[in-house]
Amino acid sequence: MKKNFSINKKNNIKKISPKMFSWEMNNITKTISVYRQKTEGPGSVLVMIPKKIVKSSVRRNEIRRKTKEIFRKGKSSSLGYHFLVKFKSNCDPEKDLFNEYLKNA
Repeated sequence: MKKNFSINKKNNIKKISPKMFSWEMNNITKTISVYRQKTEGPGSVLVMIPKKIVKSSVRRNEIRRKTKEIFRKGKSSSLGYHFLVKFKSNCDPEKDLFNEYLKNA
């Protein structure tokens, strides 16, 4: 039986809207900002990595995948929140601070 480790479609946000930047903001590190909003339904995540900061699409996709995996693993504690994760520079999302933030969200 094949295991599915992906995030459900209902846990994905498709577009960034200007309203998202009015959500509660937390600067986790100098390089990562997280905007979040409480919601009634299941939580969702959107990862924003500007091309200007991370030139390589392979690296951008790797950062996106790692971030979504961290969200998926800590999903039980982050239910009821929409997250917008904004990267300000090239960094690794597997840092302990980011993991701890999503666990305690």
